[in-house]
Amino acid sequence: MTNVSPPRPDLEAHRDSLMLPMPDLLSTLTSKIGKKLTAYVAGINDVKTIESWIAGEPSPEDSERRLRLTYQIVMTLTITDAPAVAQAWLMGVNPELDDRVPFRLLREGNLDQVASHIVGAARAFVAGGYQNCMRAARSAAPVDCLFDHIGSHGSCRTEGRSRLKEDG
Repeated sequence: MTNVSPPRPDLEAHRDSLMLPMPDLLSTLTSKIGKKLTAYVAGINDVKTIESWIAGEPSPEDSERRLRLTYQIVMTLTITDAPAVAQAWLMGVNPELDDRVPFRLLREGNLDQVASHIVGAARAFVAGGYQNCMRAARSAAPVDCLFDHIGSHGSCRTEGRSRLKEDG
């Protein structure tokens, strides 16, 4: 008998970051983190430029690479958490990144050097959330949160996390 491991939900984020047309990717990204933070990652100061890219104007290659990686990170983080948590994660000092700020690395870093570290830190954060849900499920939180990380991702994000905070 062959063991089949569950699919990794972050693979969909990776695939979409590569395949989505830039206007669609930007629409989703700005709905999750806002236009100002999206512009920051792209290295621009004006949200009108982001709006023009959403409307179909071409974006510079370097900005597009940074935005596609940011999309992958944001979509990975929002597998288990609300967009506000993804924003906080991106703006905070991160111990998985030697206490550097992910947004700054995404904007200013050499992506060939920092991309794998940022993706790894995001996966570690999501995995920590998954482990917290497993502990919560064993202590009376909804059992279906165990499956949300593989499938629909609904109740853990909305119920399981809040119950974890209530339970201390």
